[in-house]
Amino acid sequence: MNAEPLLDDKGEVKEVICSFNDITESKAVEEKLTWLYQSLEIRAFELATSNADLERFLYVATHDLQEPLRRVTSFMQLLKKKYEEQLDDRPMNILIMP
Repeated sequence: MNAEPLLDDKGEVKEVICSFNDITESKAVEEKLTWLYQSLEIRAFELATSNADLERFLYVATHDLQEPLRRVTSFMQLLKKKYEEQLDDRPMNILIMP
């Protein structure tokens, strides 16, 4: 509702003009936008949490895989040192059995 007084020459209220606007649709749109914004905030928080979990997993996984790689590298260096004079540049077919 909006009301505006009309004054006479003496400054006294002569009439009041009133107007009414139906804001039902505007309020519904406002509520929907508020809900969407809150949903986006929740999703952003969930994604941030998920990314943090993935980063922790990646750190642990890469750290855990470094040790076997170090062992294989060390073993290969020992083999090279021991058999270096007996090896040539030809590729080898290696069969790994369980």
